[in-house]
Amino acid sequence: MYRVLIIDDEPMIVESLEQTLREEKQWELTIYQAFNVYDALDCMGQNRVDIVLSDIRMPGMSGIELHQRIKSSWPRCRFIFVTGYNEFHYARDAIRTGGVVDYVLKNEDSGVIVEAVRKAIAELDELEDRSSYLHHVQGKLHVALAALRKDTMFELMRSLPADPVVVKGKLEAAEIGLTPSEPLLVAIGRLDPLDADWSEADWELLMFACQNIAEEYLDPTIVHATVQYSRHQFIWFMQSKGEADSHAWKHLASRAYDIMEAVQETCRR
Repeated sequence: MYRVLIIDDEPMIVESLEQTLREEKQWELTIYQAFNVYDALDCMGQNRVDIVLSDIRMPGMSGIELHQRIKSSWPRCRFIFVTGYNEFHYARDAIRTGGVVDYVLKNEDSGVIVEAVRKAIAELDELEDRSSYLHHVQGKLHVALAALRKDTMFELMRSLPADPVVVKGKLEAAEIGLTPSEPLLVAIGRLDPLDADWSEADWELLMFACQNIAEEYLDPTIVHATVQYSRHQFIWFMQSKGEADSHAWKHLASRAYDIMEAVQETCRR
């Protein structure tokens, strides 16, 4: 379902545009009306709007200014300018900023309006497909990166290359922010079984959630890398963030202990 907002200070135009869209049974549309820019902003403050059909010239704020306001709040929203004047040059700047699908005259055939809405819906569908694909790829990347980090850390623990440049290169390739020349604090985390009937997918999801919680607590003050090395266990490799000195190292363990206590309580909840 797509949500459409029609804005014009002439109620007859608003009603006509709504009737035109209502007659199109190919789309499931929720249609809102606004007879001034302030009602339009109020509507968009309370509802998600996907497509806006707006007059260019209105009292209080032009359609161009309204487009800029809406774009900052709803960047995916698609705009169609509807006007009684042949003012393409007036809309050109807005079209260049993105999000404006078309520019049509009020006296044009209703088919032109329908075609403009069709273009807007096609762009929104494409955005949705692209977004879904991106989430899919990011999920695959997370899994691949976790495996790469595990292999890298285990390889370095088994046989640390003598050349620190080589070590640094391996860490960077796995997007691990640890500094090769500094000591590491190592901690082991274990997720105790809560329910013997949990599926493998349940365990994976819980492990992933607990690691994310730990990362949120650690990120502000501690550089870290996490490796899952069994079904219920993972290892944190930690270093102080900022200047590496004896003072920072001395307090790293106590800070990490306090953080892990908070992590444990959050994971338990």
